Amino acid sequence: VIAGAGGDDDAVGAITEAMKGPCFTAGLSIHGKPAVRFASKGFADAVRVRELAATRAVEHEASRKIDEALARARSEKLDRLAGDMDRLKKLAADSPDADLPQLLQTFSQQQRGELYESLFACDAREVSTKWIVVASGDEVLFFDASDTGQAARRLTVAGDAGAVRSIHARCDASGDSVLWLGAATGVYRLPLDADQPDLTLLVDDAANVRGGFNSVAVSGDRVFAAHSELGLYEWTVSDPTAGMRRFVELTQDAKAVRCAIVHDGDVYFSIDDRVLCFSLEGGADEFSSEYRGSESTVTAIHVNGAALFAGNASGDLLTWPLGAGGSPERLHRGLTRAVESIWLSDTGGVRRLVYTDTSSRVHARVLGDSFTCHYEAGGQTLRRVEVADDLIVATNEIRDRLMVWTPGDPKTPQSVISISSLTGRSVQDVCLV
Repeated sequence: VIAGAGGDDDAVGAITEAMKGPCFTAGLSIHGKPAVRFASKGFADAVRVRELAATRAVEHEASRKIDEALARARSEKLDRLAGDMDRLKKLAADSPDADLPQLLQTFSQQQRGELYESLFACDAREVSTKWIVVASGDEVLFFDASDTGQAARRLTVAGDAGAVRSIHARCDASGDSVLWLGAATGVYRLPLDADQPDLTLLVDDAANVRGGFNSVAVSGDRVFAAHSELGLYEWTVSDPTAGMRRFVELTQDAKAVRCAIVHDGDVYFSIDDRVLCFSLEGGADEFSSEYRGSESTVTAIHVNGAALFAGNASGDLLTWPLGAGGSPERLHRGLTRAVESIWLSDTGGVRRLVYTDTSSRVHARVLGDSFTCHYEAGGQTLRRVEVADDLIVATNEIRDRLMVWTPGDPKTPQSVISISSLTGRSVQDVCLV
């Protein structure tokens, strides 16, 4: 350190003067102006530390400002949302006969979205789902809905009807849930507490088939099941060997026979691009209602007290008033991705049509509004969905895992169940009990 040095020239001059004596003694002389370079590892480290500290201080200040801005935004949003909720409550009190979607039409699109999300998140549901039941290969797996880490039970079902292709929960005469398993050439009945089916309904002289019974509907002693190759079959539990094919002329040349369900004394099922309905009281193969107007094969249906909802291979969502037939109302125009599942759910007094269309989310469209809530799957393409009051479970497209959400938290699944790692086989079907 050269005390009092004013700059590089002063330092060079001082060093040059100090070197003259030793150089003269050694017979040397200094020509020109020496170039002086100072190097210190410790000094360089100290400089780097100071620079890093300064950079971190700037970053910290920027982060603090962002956090403050976010906090102000959240507070403002909460204040605005609280004001909107107060306004909604006042509207509901003033118009007791109006439903929520009608009341929410007075708000902007953004406000409606925030209010719907708040209503769904605050809707407290009682736990109603005990089991997530999965058909995979020749196994039926039971997962505790409150703890999906491991299968609580695993049963092997390998009967005369072949491998299980679909699984459905229905109530018996006493109100207890019973599983009906659609298989390649018949249907199994599996009580929830049993280790093996206690009843097998078979199709006599069934030819070799590639698929299986995709849906099963039960009413009292009668069992109906749909199969794209074998058509619509009916059996009676009291005489299980006397099965018969229904609507043979309509189904024998069909490419797709699906979606058998029973509702309010009627049986509904789809044949290609239409849905038929016939009464349980009728004896002959005569349908009471026919629902046409789908532009492609019907892939999923749902019936409630007033309407029939359907999804098709083009991804359209359609609805008809029950018994009306005629042209359907199109609720949603698809993007050529088939609607594999469709359900009607009531959340917080708001009816939502929940469906999948082979995209990376489960859609929940509010009836009577254009708002749609999306249950995100983190990039996984979804194939089918099962819906209960307290749970939403979807199968991904490659059918190796299940995504599980609670209805009030759509942003991310609460759990993911890997089925292929347990069974080495893909998921055939899922139901909630």
